[in-house]
Amino acid sequence: MKVEKFPGSKEVDHCPVYYQQVPVAPQSFARIYPLMERHVRPSRLRYEVQTVFVFLCVLFLLSACGKDDSVEKLKIGDRAPDFAVTDMNGERLSLKKWAGTPVILRFWSTDCKYCRADTPVFNRYYETYKQRGLQVVYLNTGASSAEVAEFVKELEIPFPVVLDEGGKIAEKYRVKIVPQTIVIDPDQKIKAAILGGVGKAELDELVGNYFH
Repeated sequence: MKVEKFPGSKEVDHCPVYYQQVPVAPQSFARIYPLMERHVRPSRLRYEVQTVFVFLCVLFLLSACGKDDSVEKLKIGDRAPDFAVTDMNGERLSLKKWAGTPVILRFWSTDCKYCRADTPVFNRYYETYKQRGLQVVYLNTGASSAEVAEFVKELEIPFPVVLDEGGKIAEKYRVKIVPQTIVIDPDQKIKAAILGGVGKAELDELVGNYFH
């Protein structure tokens, strides 16, 4: 069947509309109808893509809102969620056992530049106050035990380091971005949550008063 551009037809958005002649009566080709557009019109394609994108965004936001509503948020002053875990040296750790002394939880990753830069600060602070009860724990989610062990050895970390398998403790503390430092006071209430690097001045401000 012969397909040709109908005489007198015009381009729409630079896409020519093609027609097919169809015999509807003997010796007659009077009826003509649009057959197809050779290309998808750009304006139409953009509209469809934008519509799908907006729809997916709405679904994502509704899903996120539903999850946030079902999870109780932690606030400064809330009781710190308890946990019991074994560190990389095989020592059993429990938050309850540290009641009466400040505790610093540091959620970190091996490829975090802040973690590498400020770990010496935590090392010195721990060495200074460990005899007076200060507890510091590094918790890693995602890295292998070999990667964590190499990091610990390289930076000579003296305090407990934990592989938070499955991110269970991070989930308890609502930690989704690292590095994040959680400071727990002697009453086992959350005193501060610091995102990013930490300096000695901040540690002095948050826990120094317990040792002076």
